[in-house]
Amino acid sequence: MKNKFVFYCKSYENDFSRLETLVQTFEKYNCDNIKLFISIPEGDFPYFKIILSNNIILISDESFASEYLTEDDYLDKTSGYLNQEICKLVFYKSNFSENYFCLDSDSQFIRPFYYNDFMFNDYTPYTVLVQDKDLSIDKDYHNKFWVPRLVSIKNIYNCVGLNDNRYRTCHGHQTFNSKVLYSLEIDFMIPKGFSFLDLIKLEPYEFTWYNAWFQKCKIVDEVSTEPIFKTLHTRRDYLFSKLQLLKLSDFSYAYVGIVLNSKWKPKTPLKYNDPNFLYYLVNYLLTLRIWFFNDFRFNLSIYFIQPLNKILNKLRMFFIAKD
Repeated sequence: MKNKFVFYCKSYENDFSRLETLVQTFEKYNCDNIKLFISIPEGDFPYFKIILSNNIILISDESFASEYLTEDDYLDKTSGYLNQEICKLVFYKSNFSENYFCLDSDSQFIRPFYYNDFMFNDYTPYTVLVQDKDLSIDKDYHNKFWVPRLVSIKNIYNCVGLNDNRYRTCHGHQTFNSKVLYSLEIDFMIPKGFSFLDLIKLEPYEFTWYNAWFQKCKIVDEVSTEPIFKTLHTRRDYLFSKLQLLKLSDFSYAYVGIVLNSKWKPKTPLKYNDPNFLYYLVNYLLTLRIWFFNDFRFNLSIYFIQPLNKILNKLRMFFIAKD
C-alpha cells in the first residue's frame, strides 16, 4: 500500500559521513516507524557503509529519475548539483508515498518526532512558507545571499504567474505533495515545453519551484508553518548560537531537527556541539560588560548622581535665600 508520508534524502559518496549522523538520529527518535528513503547514484553503491533497517530503504537515483538526470555541468553548477535538485522534484514518480519530507545529509534529528509533526491530517501536509524577514536584515547574509536569492524567487513567481508580493518560500526541509508535483509537470511544465532540468537551469531553487506552484494551483489545502528544522546557514550562525549558550536541547523546544550547512569554510562540524567552558566564559564577560555599561550606569545615576544633585540644589537654594 502506498505510504501517506515518508522521508526522502538524496545523498552521495562524499556525504556519507554526515548521512551517518542523520541515520543514527533518525533511528533514535523515530517514534511512529516512519520510513526513510535514501537515494544515491548507482556508482556509489560499493562505497555505501550506512547500516540499513526496516525503516531505512536504499534506492538508486536512476531507479526513478534516470530519464531526467544530466551528465553535463551548467554555468557554475556541476551535474551532481543539478541532479540532486532534480531528484527531489521527481521522487514522487517512485510512487512510494503521497507526501515526502526532503532531508539533506547534513540534517540531524534532535528530539522524538511523530507523524503529526509533519502532517496536519492524512491528506494535508504542513507546508513551510516564510518570508525570512529576520534573515533578510542580517548584514552579513543580506549582501552575500539574500539579494541574489530574492531575484531568483521573484523570477520563479513571475514564471508560474503567481502574483503575491510576500514571496513566501523556504530554504529546504519541506514536505512535497505528489498531487502538486504532478500538476507542476502537467499543467505548467509540459504546456511551456519545460523539463525538470530546464527549471533548475532557469533558477536552481527546487523548493521555490514547488512552493510557488503549491500556492498557485491550490490543489492541496494550505496549512502553513514555520520551519520544522532549524538551519544554521553560515558558520557565523553556528558560533553566535553557541555564544548564546544554546544547546541542542534548547533547539528541540521549537524544532524537530537541526541543519549545519555542509558548504561552510572552514569545514563544517559533523554535529552541533553544545557550548564548552570557553563559550560560557565569553558569554559571562560580554554579559558583565553589558551590565557595566547599562545597569551599572543606571544604578549609579539613580542611587548616587541624582541624590547628589538634589543635595547640591538644596544647598544652592539655601545660599540664594540667605543672600
